[in-house]
Amino acid sequence: MIAAHKQKEDIPRFRFAVMGVIWVTAIFLYFDRVNISMAAPYIIKDLSLTAVEMGLILSMFSWGFIPGQLIGGYVADRYGIRKWATFLYVIWCITTVLTGMCRTLFQFIIVRMIFGFSEGSVANNINKFPNNWVFPHERGVTNGLTMGFAYLGLAVGMPIVASLIAIFDWRMMFYISGVVTILGVLLFWRYIYDHPGLHPMISDKEKNALETALAQDRVTPLDIEDGKPKPSLKKSLHFLLTNRIYWTLCGAFFFIHAIYITNFGW
Repeated sequence: MIAAHKQKEDIPRFRFAVMGVIWVTAIFLYFDRVNISMAAPYIIKDLSLTAVEMGLILSMFSWGFIPGQLIGGYVADRYGIRKWATFLYVIWCITTVLTGMCRTLFQFIIVRMIFGFSEGSVANNINKFPNNWVFPHERGVTNGLTMGFAYLGLAVGMPIVASLIAIFDWRMMFYISGVVTILGVLLFWRYIYDHPGLHPMISDKEKNALETALAQDRVTPLDIEDGKPKPSLKKSLHFLLTNRIYWTLCGAFFFIHAIYITNFGW
């Protein structure tokens, strides 16, 4: 038992450097999400919008985020996280800058929906990423750190955004936010690979240990039932949609976010 524990301790920890890039992405994910809430009073004043029109603009993020989550997860499962998420990360930066250029309600609606789609896709991918990169017993702490850094982006982002608006104006704040987020894109493309076996910087010892542990962990009720490592999409959806625990979690998240996101957005 002591020998096994020592063996685990001897495994390098490059995976946490890779996860650090995911945590930086989580910071930007919330930093760029909060800026329009801080800018909303100035947008209303400059464009002579009503509260209802501003509410429509804010809600467009969620209307884009929903399909972004679904489509982003589907594409990542089939074509990989690195290329897909990096592409959407760039779109997210571009639409952040474009938000500062919007001058009509229609422009805001289109830009913010695309922004929501790109953020939803990236968020889905960074939530999936730890399943490929950390030991099963480390998933709790890494997921907790991901959410912690996301809220750090929120806590730090609000005063920074407010300061940028006060020093410059709300349009320049979006320009600066989008350009700064490009740094996150560069880190993401440099260090994020879908699996340890693809990463050129990881040691063979850590790579082999991760691949062995993750292969042993890839067992689901569908695997046991059919003896197939990759069940069909139809069978996977049937298993998920008939699972009472899944629907209980959906219900809980629906009511939590109905309150949280509404207050967060305004």
